[in-house]
Amino acid sequence: MCPDIFGSIGGFIFGALIGISMLPIKMVNNLPVRKERILFWFTVITSIGLYVLFIVLFFTVKKPQLFWYYNNK
Repeated sequence: MCPDIFGSIGGFIFGALIGISMLPIKMVNNLPVRKERILFWFTVITSIGLYVLFIVLFFTVKKPQLFWYYNNK
């Protein structure tokens, strides 16, 4: 069995993006700071976009004949 390296990288990317979006928002005079709202929406939109991209790629990309980590000698 070989490890799923690309799955680990994808999990790290999504975990970092979702972790950033879930940080508490700093309030100034009961209003969220504009920069933090922009960061929140950027991470949410990026996460959704990557999710859709990966689903489309999963169903459209042809399966490889030989994996890069498998040497058949």
